[in-house]
Amino acid sequence: MRHVKSGRFYLLWMEQDLLGQWGIYKISGRDGKHGRRSCLYCDSHQDALLLFSDLEYSIRQRGFIYDDLEHNEYFALRPQTIAEVCAL
Repeated sequence: MRHVKSGRFYLLWMEQDLLGQWGIYKISGRDGKHGRRSCLYCDSHQDALLLFSDLEYSIRQRGFIYDDLEHNEYFALRPQTIAEVCAL
């Protein structure tokens, strides 16, 4: 999500770790700068969904809107060879 007036971004996603805990991952910062990363852990999927929706709602209330990623190829999940990784 992006805040157009302040030039800030906010990434928010949810995933399960190898131990079965659910994490809500957040990265936020200014455009063109490194963001600050944090994680909140939940014991159940239901708790994580509730927390995720609450966080998303509060972020939207502060003026953030959904926006397309400028460099979405960095987040593409595809198999990579060692040659492709070294070429980056």
